[in-house]
Amino acid sequence: MKATTFLILTLALIITGCSSRKSSNKITEQTISVNLKELLQEPGKFTDREVNIKGLCIHTCRKSGKKLFLQGNTEDEFLKVIATDQISTFDNSLEGEEIIVNGLFISNNTSEEHKTKQDKEHTDSCASEQKAQSYILKCYKVERANVNK
Repeated sequence: MKATTFLILTLALIITGCSSRKSSNKITEQTISVNLKELLQEPGKFTDREVNIKGLCIHTCRKSGKKLFLQGNTEDEFLKVIATDQISTFDNSLEGEEIIVNGLFISNNTSEEHKTKQDKEHTDSCASEQKAQSYILKCYKVERANVNK
């Protein structure tokens, strides 16, 4: 009787452990690592999804610190990245650095609330702002790609 009870408890623990691992795998499966070229060539495939993107930070907004601009391998691969509540501002020292950004990829058209807020904050836009595509990344996390450890 004790052996049967022990066996049942052991199986229950194994099943519980396996199901919790599956849940944690789902979180990582939801975030897609993609290069900027592919992201901009097939934006519909990634719109409203969480992505990781690696690129060169070519500009950070000096006024608010709430925007940075990411460039891929060519000048045509260009993306506006905006700070969310998880990031107060982008550090100006990121300029010229290879970085990895994580966030929600959205159409600039679906972010009317954000655009209105930005318009109130900034009446003039910089050259990088004018060059940005019609998509933006709402950034949750940013890190330097080439950190020597």
